[in-house]
Amino acid sequence: MLTLAQLNLDAKAPTPLPDPSPLARYTLEEPFLLTLLLAGAAIGLWLFFNSRAKTRAAWTAAGILLALAAGIFAAAHFITTDREKVLTLTKELVRDTAMAQIDGVDRRLTADARLYTPATPDGMPKELILNRVRAMLGPNGAARISDYAVLEAQVDANPTLALVQVKVRVTPEGYGPTLSWWRLDAEPTPEGWKVSGIKYLSSNFPFPDFTGSGRGN
Repeated sequence: MLTLAQLNLDAKAPTPLPDPSPLARYTLEEPFLLTLLLAGAAIGLWLFFNSRAKTRAAWTAAGILLALAAGIFAAAHFITTDREKVLTLTKELVRDTAMAQIDGVDRRLTADARLYTPATPDGMPKELILNRVRAMLGPNGAARISDYAVLEAQVDANPTLALVQVKVRVTPEGYGPTLSWWRLDAEPTPEGWKVSGIKYLSSNFPFPDFTGSGRGN
């Protein structure tokens, strides 16, 4: 059976980034499964000890597990990991770019941010990035977006640098949807995480050359 990629209906996926630590993921980012398991274990122990007339042991065991479950849930609520911060940044940058919100794009890029595509292998500086977003996607742009979505995002974050691979679907007005993969480099700044590098990876249609260089793929 032909895959979407073979039919050129999907963008070629890059090599996946490493998965986050299971400990951090299931305690701070996705605590629901662990808290449910602990709560279920608390009920099970309570029933087990009560069936043997050990009421004190039943309440002690259940109480410890329920307290642990509550602690994990509270920690996940009040602590935002670097990975979660970068994922939020990625979604906000995609949104602001698709909607041509220039101020938002500006805030989410570092001053020395660069865009790397087949047409700009040496990197397009931030000022030109903002100009291209305004010219192509703005109210009078040639490729205004009617719909967009982040379909997948992989984040490999550490305290000094985060790598993101994000799959995006955009639908320009009057055209069908385009799927593409991008890599983002994000860095922590005094104002929060910001993107310092954007690299085009693949798409299901040739990437257009907006620069006049003749280097579109």
